[in-house]
Amino acid sequence: MNFYELKINLFSKFELDYKKSLEPLSKIIASITYKSKNFKTLHSDKEFKYYTISNLMNLQNSNFYKRGQNYFLLRTPNKEFINEIALLLFNYEDDFFKIESLNMKEIKFFNVTKLYTINPTIVSFKDNNNKVKQWTIESNGDILFLLENLHKNLVKKYNFFYNKNINPKENFIKNFKLLNQKPISIYYTKNKKEFRLFGNKFEIVPKQDEFSQQLAFLALSCGLGEKNALGGGFCLGG
Repeated sequence: MNFYELKINLFSKFELDYKKSLEPLSKIIASITYKSKNFKTLHSDKEFKYYTISNLMNLQNSNFYKRGQNYFLLRTPNKEFINEIALLLFNYEDDFFKIESLNMKEIKFFNVTKLYTINPTIVSFKDNNNKVKQWTIESNGDILFLLENLHKNLVKKYNFFYNKNINPKENFIKNFKLLNQKPISIYYTKNKKEFRLFGNKFEIVPKQDEFSQQLAFLALSCGLGEKNALGGGFCLGG
């Protein structure tokens, strides 16, 4: 149950607001998948994408990434996907970035003691008016609902990717901490209209049984919660 991590070293042509930098990074991978022989329909399918990205990793101050060298990470449990994407990324350039080099490594399964989400984690629900919203303390506030949905999302990803039919009764989360006081935004554009998603950052201690550990490791490989291809729920862990 290993996963693969691609470090994508690039040159950023502009100073970028960290609140809006995930979208141009996600578009690098999305545009590459459209050129892929085996994954060109990935973003038109309504299935899990099974990859996630970090934000740019060198933040020069609290608000902006400076113009110049930087990098971000792409993770996936799908070896075929990352090999093909890596080949297509060579010499990639767009209006925002120029890819300079790539470094790939395989992360072997290990015991996860903690998960830290460094990008906002998105969990959606419908309110009383059937309007889709994202979970925040203000919009919902039900912690049990949040934990249940984080768990169910990972179980679905696990069953689909590994072709299993496992439905554990107990949540994989042992301890949980909300790290932000106010919701954190992710911006993206669709049909020339800007949208804003609200998420949160968490510290999670997973349980130590075998399946809980597999779910925690899967969260590291393809993200926690929703909108992982946009960077939602990217985790670090140890």
